[in-house]
Amino acid sequence: MISYIKGTITKKTPTWLVIDVNNVGFQVQVSVNCSREIGEKGSTITILTYLHVREDSLQLFGFISEEERDLFLYLISTSGIGPKKALAILSGSSVRDLQQYILEEDLAGLTSLSGIGRRTAQRLILELKDKLKPAAEPEPALPAVAPDKRQLSREAVMALISLGYNQAAAQNAIKSILDKESGQIGLEELITRALRKV
Repeated sequence: MISYIKGTITKKTPTWLVIDVNNVGFQVQVSVNCSREIGEKGSTITILTYLHVREDSLQLFGFISEEERDLFLYLISTSGIGPKKALAILSGSSVRDLQQYILEEDLAGLTSLSGIGRRTAQRLILELKDKLKPAAEPEPALPAVAPDKRQLSREAVMALISLGYNQAAAQNAIKSILDKESGQIGLEELITRALRKV
């Protein structure tokens, strides 16, 4: 397994990065929360990774912390949850909140996340409650920086499509949020809120 990579971010979107490591560009799938915290294009970073191997592809997933990677691994060990769905779940919630939902058997909290129905929520609680430890501290909130709404909408829709949602559902979710939003909203916040609607 590739445990981590260290290099320079050459491309950054809300759901994946390209990291240059000695002139080799690694595309790394990340959660929206990881993308928000990892750094900007041009910065040198170290990112924890998980290499998902299938017959027809190799996918590299990246994480900001050991807790995020551990939770991702627990999610994909649960029947019915693959890597893309696990990443979508991590994009819709902080590690701390997701752990609390499972530890407290909070079905309402779990089913409010995109891609988790009642049965999946019950399965997560049943299979993961005894494996999880509560997160030590809440993750720091970062200020949102908002580009213009048209560009913001386009980038958010592309991020949702890359997480496996269809274009029409993604566009409708983004539009409904932006229509109600009077102030500025950051890309990551927009995607996180849209994940609760699609």
